[in-house]
Amino acid sequence: MEQFIQALLNLWPNVPRPIPLHQPYLDSAEPFMKACLDSGWVSSAGHWVNQFEQQLAQRLQVESVVAVNSGTSALHLCYLAVGAQPGCELLMPALSFVATANAAMYCGAKPHFVEVLEDNMTIDISALEVYLTHITEPRDGVCYNKITQAPIIGLVVVHAFGHAVDMARAKTCCQRFHLALIEDAAQALGSLYQGKPLGSFGDVAALSFNGNKIITTGGGGAVTARSREILEKIRHLSTTAKITDAFSIAHDAVGFNYRMPAVNAALGLAQLLNLDELLMKKRQLHDYYQQHLSAIAELTVIVEQADYRANHWLTNVILAPELQINHLSLLEQFNQANIFVRPLWRPLHQLPMYHAMPRMPLLITESLSRRVLSLPSSPQLLDQLLV
Repeated sequence: MEQFIQALLNLWPNVPRPIPLHQPYLDSAEPFMKACLDSGWVSSAGHWVNQFEQQLAQRLQVESVVAVNSGTSALHLCYLAVGAQPGCELLMPALSFVATANAAMYCGAKPHFVEVLEDNMTIDISALEVYLTHITEPRDGVCYNKITQAPIIGLVVVHAFGHAVDMARAKTCCQRFHLALIEDAAQALGSLYQGKPLGSFGDVAALSFNGNKIITTGGGGAVTARSREILEKIRHLSTTAKITDAFSIAHDAVGFNYRMPAVNAALGLAQLLNLDELLMKKRQLHDYYQQHLSAIAELTVIVEQADYRANHWLTNVILAPELQINHLSLLEQFNQANIFVRPLWRPLHQLPMYHAMPRMPLLITESLSRRVLSLPSSPQLLDQLLV
């Protein structure tokens, strides 16, 4: 056991401590930030937000996007756009950041938790289809939960750590059970499925640019949608449903103050232009980990599958079930060495506010939550390792 722990601690020779989990890469940001501040347009008006949206849309290969102030706001708008309202249910993995479920509750909808795959922590679509066959029935083109009698209106696919859900199977599943397809692509900027960017497959999709993501706007997110009409509705709601009129201030719906400020957009734009470099560094860092950990039988590095290309936002390792070690104790040893390794989120169905929500059996989710560790994955770390 001591050899196993020491092998992990030796992954970062001569790297100065502390080693953070994920640092933003801000080398080229200063000129953009200064130009934004000098312009005086620092709120959501002006060309900086528009420019960021245009560059992001081009990257995602979609017609347009709406930039907002957080990934959680993006999810909230996505759920509203597909008709989430009190009394309905949204299918989603229990292995996700809490915002995936919180945003459903903002709409009055209930999260309905589903199982994930052992090898990449994304939704097990095959198991989900079997489950839905048993617990749902169609009524007038709407999928109903036979147990709760609530309509199930959508499937939220979370591309965990930049690893793609099987989107071909997910689309087929949604068509079969009359579900909207929502992509939680908060962790997936730069990842591809069958050569196409994640965030471009769903009826709607949400991205995040939080401080620890592939690129950051400090805090921020974005929404894409298959329909221009839906996206314009989202844009309208994100700007407090303000009616454009030169001589009055009026609103025609209960909207939200969710737009991204220009300062944040300028920060994001600087990094977006360097995205390919960041992705290359993160891929090389992942390869370094895989190479140096391949001989350790007690763990597995999570790798991409044949039909997708991951952004490797965070490199994760799965401890073998037979390894008799408390992962929290292991985390404590890392942190005492000033190496900031992270556990998975506590499964959402184990949180007190979600304990009573509907769910399928979640044995793999619960097992992974005790066995997965995220390793330091800053793009700058690669340069320090290769010195």
